[in-house]
Amino acid sequence: MVDYALLFLPDDGVQSRIDALLVRQKHRTIKQTVYEALRTRPAPVFIETKASTGTVASSHVQLAIWTVAWQERLRAMATHRKLITAPVFQVYGNVWQVLFAVDNGHEMVSLPLAVVAKSVEKDFRDWISGFSSDVTTIP
Repeated sequence: MVDYALLFLPDDGVQSRIDALLVRQKHRTIKQTVYEALRTRPAPVFIETKASTGTVASSHVQLAIWTVAWQERLRAMATHRKLITAPVFQVYGNVWQVLFAVDNGHEMVSLPLAVVAKSVEKDFRDWISGFSSDVTTIP
């Protein structure tokens, strides 16, 4: 599990579509975990932290496993939409690194947090709304 996830709080219309999607599922979760605090809320941003005594490699592995599991969970719900690019943060001591998990790999890009917030507010809102409406297969 990652240390932090920035949750997306959808408006009533989007939440209704997500809820309709959840009731059709065995585990009733929008992501790869059934942890109650995360189960019904999309989390488009993940943060893994390590103190300076930890290792960057273990942080990167944890973040990668979590993100790939999230992508696989979404991919299992058949839709015509490509998975959205997700910003993930790796924090090691006082150094923050922003990575972007894309459907065909990953790339490293540095952007201000305000740009990420704007992306979540507009792009993720539109994407999760469409995704939750388009799902044709529930694992």
